[in-house]
Amino acid sequence: MDQIQQYAGFTLTLFATLAVSSVIVLRWRNPALPRPFRTWGYPLTPLFFVAVSAWTMIWALRGRPLESLLGLATVLASGAVFGLLGRAR
Repeated sequence: MDQIQQYAGFTLTLFATLAVSSVIVLRWRNPALPRPFRTWGYPLTPLFFVAVSAWTMIWALRGRPLESLLGLATVLASGAVFGLLGRAR
């Protein structure tokens, strides 16, 4: 049970970190786009989230490398499938 929680926690943290990082990149590349929502303390609060999440994932990777690497492999495989399906359209 602990292995499943570690795997799921690492994977969810990685996806959340990628999502928040995407917002930062999008706002940096396209500063003129309309903002449907605002983030308090931007860019410090998203950067803080990314930093804490990265530290958490490094800590998890050192403590439970198998489950963490399987979570990373899941994210990489899903990215590959997404890329392949995106090209097929």
